[in-house]
Amino acid sequence: MATDIFLCQKKILRNIKNVPSTYTCRNLFKEFNILSVTSVFIFELCVYVFLNRAKFKQNCVVHNFNTRQKLDFRPPKYNLNLTKMSPNVLGVRLFNALPMNIKDSNNLLSFKKELKQLLIDKCVYSLVEFCT
Repeated sequence: MATDIFLCQKKILRNIKNVPSTYTCRNLFKEFNILSVTSVFIFELCVYVFLNRAKFKQNCVVHNFNTRQKLDFRPPKYNLNLTKMSPNVLGVRLFNALPMNIKDSNNLLSFKKELKQLLIDKCVYSLVEFCT
């Protein structure tokens, strides 16, 4: 279903700009400052984790090793593949993939503003693309 919405979103952008169907929409998303459906999903999950930071453990609390990821959140453990896509597990992984300057935001407004700008600049089409 999300794929259908994404295809409609791209088709509408091409129609607005009157470009052929073979034209890439990445530049159109940036030009109109619009988030793709995947970017909206990432945005909402990262905001969820930001608002519920106290609910998740950081790596430095779990172990005493001084690693580069010591301030990242530890994804909750799961036994089922279905749980792998839950907001808690997937949200933490996406949040950990953010640049440090965005993760260290003091308030929600600046976090949202910086995250939205990052997602518009990157123009993400998939979750894998965002995490790499």
